[in-house]
Amino acid sequence: MEIREMKYIKELSESQNMAQAAENLYISQPALSKALKKIESNLGFNIFKKIGTKNALTEQGKRLAENIETVLETYQLFEKSLHTIKMNKSYVNFGIIPYYCTPFTTMFLYDFKEKYPYIDVNVTEANENILMVKLGRGEIDVVMTERPLPSKRIEIFSGFKDDVSVAVGKNNILYNKDSITFCDLKAHNFNIVTSGNVLYQQLMDGCHRSGYKPQIGYQSSQIGLLLEKTILGNGICILNRPMLYDNIQANSFLKDIRIIPIDPSLQCYCYVSYKKNLNITKEVILFLESLTEGLTIDTRERIL
Repeated sequence: MEIREMKYIKELSESQNMAQAAENLYISQPALSKALKKIESNLGFNIFKKIGTKNALTEQGKRLAENIETVLETYQLFEKSLHTIKMNKSYVNFGIIPYYCTPFTTMFLYDFKEKYPYIDVNVTEANENILMVKLGRGEIDVVMTERPLPSKRIEIFSGFKDDVSVAVGKNNILYNKDSITFCDLKAHNFNIVTSGNVLYQQLMDGCHRSGYKPQIGYQSSQIGLLLEKTILGNGICILNRPMLYDNIQANSFLKDIRIIPIDPSLQCYCYVSYKKNLNITKEVILFLESLTEGLTIDTRERIL
């Protein structure tokens, strides 16, 4: 069986949908269907069976898929080794959600390159769904996300757990408060992250529990931009404390912003994950250790 055919079986076993699998493989649905029929004919047994609208694995198909997973992981490592030999360099593919692209990330990558000049880091910025697919396919080695990725093949290395806090400018009436409730925020414009993030839903839920719909002044995945809007007197900004602190420390323009805790406290999370693989490279291990060490320097608690 060819590697290409193994990828077909793996993709359909995960999506359980012929049209979706074909789209992910960048081939037409009829071409995928024809290829799978040929594979099953050559093998002498059915790999998939129809259950409603799903293409589910047969018992023999499940055993085949388990072996295919092992072969493809080994092949991906082989391809990566070939590239390393050709370029005479090692590399790590790093995926991150836009919300976490902050001064911390920039400085971390710079420091990592200084410490390990022989390791190139290729960065992919995308939402968590895309990162999960790429991590599962072996296209990305390490991801940094706001929530744990739902897959039995993904391992959480570590990350942090911290507080969600409110950032206000010097001229805001909330500036001297020791803590803030959602009720205190009712009359203020919210500068917040875009919908789809865990934090966004936390804020919506907090406001609704307090009996109002928030006034959204500005939405962006760029924390620095949200804080610039806030320091200029255009509302308040609610984000996780480490990222607030990180941006304020990196930009003197934001030095007068004050970070105030929310009562009752909301928790935010950052997860650093990789695909479970016995053949994980030493370069990826170095990257994982360096990233999580850097992330937890100014955070309340580490996730292990």
